[in-house]
Amino acid sequence: MHICRQRHTNINLRRKKKVKPAPTSNESTADRRAPDACTHLVVGVSARRTLKVIFAIVKGYWILQSSFLASSVENDGWVSEEDHEVTKYPAQDARENPQKRRTLFEGMTLHVQKMEDPSKLVVEGLVELCGGTVSKSLENADYSLALSADAKASGSDKVLPVEMFFDSICSGELPTSLFTDECSPGF
Repeated sequence: MHICRQRHTNINLRRKKKVKPAPTSNESTADRRAPDACTHLVVGVSARRTLKVIFAIVKGYWILQSSFLASSVENDGWVSEEDHEVTKYPAQDARENPQKRRTLFEGMTLHVQKMEDPSKLVVEGLVELCGGTVSKSLENADYSLALSADAKASGSDKVLPVEMFFDSICSGELPTSLFTDECSPGF
């Protein structure tokens, strides 16, 4: 079992020493956020939606509360994940049907506007992990992803806030407002 964890999981130092981090990866910046060797992501109490959480959803990892590690240390062995799973993300669906997330944007071409947090490279990596195609120009794309303020300022229906993209990954569904009857995604 390879566990990836977020920085602030409130695990004391004695317990952290017993958790072996996942091996590092030589993959792209996008994939290093959640290396393929991982199977579980341990998050803090708030379980904020971070890029690590979003990558864990796409890749079908268990998303667990830090109590999983504490209980495992106390029991001197791994305990059941179900008792410690973060339920606000549909991770179980992603684990049971990982292709659903990896084909979420299949058939769509998305342009990612310049952004720094998250970086354009990371968002492009997520587009590809979710089955979409990245376009270098807005003209050749179905939609363009931008930070919220930039999306509003553009005044274009083709420019969407990147948060909508993240919401779609977390819910496993595209917003129906994106599609007209003639342009339905077919699922």
